[in-house]
Amino acid sequence: MFRHWLREARESFGLTQGELGRLVGISPSALGMYEQGRRRPGPKSRARIQEFFRERGVEMPPPGSGDPEGDLPIGSLYGSRL
Repeated sequence: MFRHWLREARESFGLTQGELGRLVGISPSALGMYEQGRRRPGPKSRARIQEFFRERGVEMPPPGSGDPEGDLPIGSLYGSRL
């Protein structure tokens, strides 16, 4: 699920929701709701998150790529902190 992927990816960089929010231009409360599954990011927010992690070598699962929410868990996409 996207929410699990987002949290794991954010934490792997040692970032708080506030820090990631400032880096990608999304409010910390919105990131919190994404991670809790209470909201899904719109296309612009999803693109900002995707660009941030892609630049650091972490690919975000595409919408509709597996589970009912259209997201896959990050699992072991990367073995060490990037």
